[in-house]
Parts: sequence; structure tokens; C-alpha cells
Amino acid sequence: MEEYIVKQYGDDIYVFKELAEVIKVKRNFTWSRKLNSDFFYDNKLILQTTNKMSFLSKQILIEYQNLPFYLELTKQNGKFFLIQENSVLSIRRRYCKNPFHQFFADNELMGYVNSKAFTLNITPIVYRVFFSSNNEELNFKFIILFLILLPPLE
Repeated sequence: MEEYIVKQYGDDIYVFKELAEVIKVKRNFTWSRKLNSDFFYDNKLILQTTNKMSFLSKQILIEYQNLPFYLELTKQNGKFFLIQENSVLSIRRRYCKNPFHQFFADNELMGYVNSKAFTLNITPIVYRVFFSSNNEELNFKFIILFLILLPPLE
């Protein structure tokens, strides 16, 4: 079982595996309520996303990617998915209980996220991410999807 630690400090997010920083996400809001996110791996920009939020809808766009694979983000029935070759990667959020999120490849449970419940006033918010698979590329894609969908602290 693989484990990652995700720490969210305000807008910025840091992902650790075995105490080593794996991914850093620098995020900022624009005046028009867009959340721009820059994802870094080994201090290299690997992904840029824009999250357009309004009262009635949410749109997430992948603006730039420099990854060894192609990420395709799609939305159906208000939920976001990553398309990976012949599989659909999704995250199911569970409110007020652990595991807080569950990761699915098609309908197969691949991992989950635990967090202390009701700790929104404590910084950083710490998430413990567990994967049943040792497939590093698949787990990396789930981490990216989780980070893209993780709401900012306001």
C-alpha cells in the first residue's frame, strides 16, 4: 500500500511521499473569481489549470501540461473525471466521514483519503492518501485529480 501526505496551507498545497516533497501547487485567485493553479514536480512546471467558479457552476480547464502522459479532464452530471486510455478515473467525496474521498478506476476502488473531520480552522489541513495499487503512474494521476478538485481555503 502506498501512502502520500497532502498539506494544504491556504491556497498552496504540498504533497509528500516518505517525507520527500513530490508535488507543489501554487494557487491564486484573480479578481474575476478564477483560481489559477501551477503544479510543480522536481521544481519543473508540469501542469496549469484554471478553475472558474460561479454560484451556479464550476468549470475546470487544463491550460498547459508537460507530463509523460496526456490528461483529459471531462465533466458529466456535475462531476469531474480523468480519462485514461480505456478507464475513467473518478473521486467520490464523502461528507463528514472518513474516508473523506475514495478513488475509483471505472468502478473499482483504488484508494482513499483520510482527514480529521471539521478542522477547517487549523492550518495546514492534512490529508493522508492511501492507494491499494503500487502503479505509480495511476496513483500520480489520482493525486493530480485530487489536487485539481481540492477547494481553496477561504
